[in-house]
Amino acid sequence: MMVIGDSANFTNGRLGDALAALKTLDFLVVQDTFLSQVTELADVVLPRVTFAEKEGTFTNLERRVQRLTPSMQVKNNDSRPESWVICELARRMGASGFDHHSPDQVMAEIAGLSPIYAGISYQRLEEESRLVLRTNLESPQPTQVLHASREYRGIQWPCKEPGAPGTATLYVEGFQERKADPATPEFRVTETPEDSEHPSVLVPGRVLQQNRRDMEIIKGKRNRIQRQELVELNSADAAAWAIVEGDEVEVHTQGGNLTGQARVVDSVPTGVVSVTSLFGQLAVDLQDSQDPDPASKVPGLDIRPARVVKAGANGSG
Repeated sequence: MMVIGDSANFTNGRLGDALAALKTLDFLVVQDTFLSQVTELADVVLPRVTFAEKEGTFTNLERRVQRLTPSMQVKNNDSRPESWVICELARRMGASGFDHHSPDQVMAEIAGLSPIYAGISYQRLEEESRLVLRTNLESPQPTQVLHASREYRGIQWPCKEPGAPGTATLYVEGFQERKADPATPEFRVTETPEDSEHPSVLVPGRVLQQNRRDMEIIKGKRNRIQRQELVELNSADAAAWAIVEGDEVEVHTQGGNLTGQARVVDSVPTGVVSVTSLFGQLAVDLQDSQDPDPASKVPGLDIRPARVVKAGANGSG
């Protein structure tokens, strides 16, 4: 057996005892970017490049096929994309039809065999891209535009002819080939019980960058972010809790505590505590996690009861 790509999720129990099953194989080859529980069982491990080092296409959840261009050079000269490995193995095993020397040739074969991709080609994806005029960080631009030199909007399959625009919405003319019964998911409201010990409401946020905030990136094998987190309070709440601008405070919730520096701003409503973290810090936390599937356990941005006190104080606020 050959396993390619990210390690499977063994934490939800749906795969059964998959690791035990892999141990019974006569020969196991794994190609992956990082070592995992599966690579530990492999007879051969092949290094795989990351998405940032590959050229090809991505098809996202809205069926949009977009060009992928390398943003960094391969530092490990032995690492290869999976398409190269598959073609090389096939050639050495004497199989025909694997004479692909570039990702655009693979894309051309997909378009030739799959009708829903028939109108999509590397050349078209490139021709329909557009240059992006980079603005400064103060301008409200989408993240993917702010840090790009070209914008690849892509094409949504099905796109059955070279000149077709793609399909933004599926089944607008009904379900011709098979029956389907669309269902509207039930909206669930999370009940937040009243809590006299936590009279305020913590409203967390997460952003890519806050360019007006002081921050230091500690570079190394794993880059880290070091900065003072801010806890934003309304002036009325700050006065009631004897907190002034710049105080070190603790935010207590039933799910855990956090610390930061108080910032008094009237843009925050009375009774609300606002804390904004960085996606970069989330990336650091995921990288440091020892959980085999940390991405499935990313803390949600849940609004929950809270109380704010000065750091080291025991009183409630």
